[in-house]
Amino acid sequence: MRVRDRPLPADGTMRGPRFGRSFRGGAAQASLGQLRRGDSIEVAWPPSWTCLAAVARSRGLPAKPSEPGLAAVTLLHSLGSIDEVGWLLHPPLIDLLYRLGERSGMSWWKKRWTHTHKQLRALGVDNVDNAVLEQAARDLGRDDPAIAPAGEGRDLAFAEFRTALGGDAEAASRWVQWAERRHLLVRGAPVECTAGGARSWLPMGALPPPVVCAGCGREIDQPFPPSGLSFTYRLGEPLRRVLETDSLGHLLAVRWFTELFGNRKLSARSSISMSRLRACWVVQAPSGLVVVPRM
Repeated sequence: MRVRDRPLPADGTMRGPRFGRSFRGGAAQASLGQLRRGDSIEVAWPPSWTCLAAVARSRGLPAKPSEPGLAAVTLLHSLGSIDEVGWLLHPPLIDLLYRLGERSGMSWWKKRWTHTHKQLRALGVDNVDNAVLEQAARDLGRDDPAIAPAGEGRDLAFAEFRTALGGDAEAASRWVQWAERRHLLVRGAPVECTAGGARSWLPMGALPPPVVCAGCGREIDQPFPPSGLSFTYRLGEPLRRVLETDSLGHLLAVRWFTELFGNRKLSARSSISMSRLRACWVVQAPSGLVVVPRM
């Protein structure tokens, strides 16, 4: 028995036990000798990772999901389709999303280190090897992930998205609404405590009074200005994890290969479904991204 869009590898480990159900030649096999006419048999189709682990085991290799891979899969579930990744194919928008999730001060720190490094070389500090400086930079955290943990990211106004999309307010509105529906962005508002002056950010669901200060625990009498409430946006957890693990490029590559294997022209939007993604495996290897076509 074969299932369209869910191919199985022809692999020795996939054959399973000698008696009972097994998977041979890329198909599921089961004994029908004891079945009567009209009876049915249940076959549990193995997940993709089970197939990949079996193929790797046959070759003496371990296989398990990586953190970037798990983050990418979580985001794909939020998007609903590999096609939806096309909404992220805009370099200024990607830069904005990284800035939205970046820890405060990380850009300054990296730029400052680069400037200091150049100054040292310009001053003729030749007795310090470049390799030593690079190692010191890594030890001091220059290359650590700049994405803030959950609940600590920046928040940006709608105008920032409009600027990233070339000043087109209508396009920015459509994109922000799309991102909210898929939990890539969370809408909220900044709040300032009238007692201690502590500032915090609350999502939409936490805005109705009473509003409690996260700094002192007291209820804020007038949490919102009389002139009106200005909404801002933070990263949703699925997108934040992808940026934190630096796996957004992997998703863009998967979408490109999906289009390639589907023999379709590359475009910002298409009608290729998630089933197309099952035509290959994407494996995180030490050498980088490895795409393995299924047999």
